Amino acid sequence: MTLEDYREAKIQWVTGQTGSSISEINVVIFVNLCGFFLWACCQSYGFPNNGTSLVKRFGWEFTLLALISLSSQTFTEYNKFLAPGLLLTSLGVYFKLRGEKAPLENSQVSEEMYKKSISPNKITRKSYISVYRALMMLLTCIAILAVDFPIFPRRFAKVETYGTSLMDLGVGSFVFSAGVVAAKNYLPNISTKEVSFFKEMLNSFKSAFPLLVLGFARLLMVKGIEYQEHVTEYGVHWNFFITLGFLPIFVTLSRGLAKGARFAGPLIIIAYQVALYYGVEEYILNAPRIDLLSMNREGVFSFLGYLSIFLIGLESGVVVLPDPPTYKQRQKQPMILLISAVMMWTLFHIVRGFLEIEVSRRMANLPYVLWVVAFNLTLLLVIMCIERFVNPNVFSPEIPFLLDSLNQNGLTVFLIANVLTGLINISIQTLYTSPLLSFVICSAYMAIICSIAVWLKLNGLRIR
Repeated sequence: MTLEDYREAKIQWVTGQTGSSISEINVVIFVNLCGFFLWACCQSYGFPNNGTSLVKRFGWEFTLLALISLSSQTFTEYNKFLAPGLLLTSLGVYFKLRGEKAPLENSQVSEEMYKKSISPNKITRKSYISVYRALMMLLTCIAILAVDFPIFPRRFAKVETYGTSLMDLGVGSFVFSAGVVAAKNYLPNISTKEVSFFKEMLNSFKSAFPLLVLGFARLLMVKGIEYQEHVTEYGVHWNFFITLGFLPIFVTLSRGLAKGARFAGPLIIIAYQVALYYGVEEYILNAPRIDLLSMNREGVFSFLGYLSIFLIGLESGVVVLPDPPTYKQRQKQPMILLISAVMMWTLFHIVRGFLEIEVSRRMANLPYVLWVVAFNLTLLLVIMCIERFVNPNVFSPEIPFLLDSLNQNGLTVFLIANVLTGLINISIQTLYTSPLLSFVICSAYMAIICSIAVWLKLNGLRIR
């Protein structure tokens, strides 16, 4: 096979996909949550303890989190055994050892402990948010390489136009999680210093510059080595780094124009969906690529959907990041997340079922935004409930060292994953690799990424 023939085969490999069911995607994520649940149960009772060597801890966490995540996305036929097995093991560990810890005697002690654990005008670390972001990063890093191998089900790859898939969800979730964390810059009780709109725009340009450089560098690299491109994903020149780069600028702009800002995200996506109905959708799907806008129409217009996801994520962060003033209000947090998630799932099914608007990641339309938001709120809720079930009286539970490392340099890890993905694809013909070798390569790739993340954390390096 010639290089040109193989390049065409790679394009066809990711073209024309229609996706999978939402329930199957949820099962894949559930396997990962079961892995974290087992880790939390074991960690709560001292395994592995603080005296365990870093190598053994890394091996334990890499197996339980990274390898299980890789298995759940590739050998999917085993998920029906893997998920219940992990869940039952976790519950067994928990109930077998729960008697070794004395329960908290009364809520008054909890109230006192809570008051000591929080500080006014300061955000205490939310472990469940760190776990949530790192798990999403793990899933994303695995998918961007595994999708090039035959062990990755085609139904999990990005859909061509309409449908739902694991990778489609991952892209939106990456943006939503970035919005949640960005909320700390907009909390009035935390940031008391008044910043002018001009200064905010200047800061946003500074944040955007490295991402835009990466986006254009990727463009030059892809064009330079004639790497296979799926044009209908973002367009001829656009890519995901460019989308991420423009987000800080337009977030600041939208919040500056809409002082309330709380409804900026919903208003943008509703207006965009109306525009899709009145001709923009037809333009995105069928317009000839004759100028810069038409060549990159998918990236340009879907940006509005991603902007809406980021803004809704930001408002979600405003709710979950601050410490509630009392322990009782802290106990109500899961209910707030549950109500919000149920509302989003309800709206999603109304739009998809009654209005008959199908999900499209290519356009980042209204049902896609609702799906991403509903899923991420649900994921946050489940992780929070796991932590509070296993450690009901610990206000900042320990998180896996591996996940903490990934979370500390998330963008750097994502960039390294993209570079390694490119190098592996250039080096071997991934489409014709055996299942066993495919799994070994993907495992080694994840070991490298995780090792770099751990090394950066151990050396106190945080690359922004």
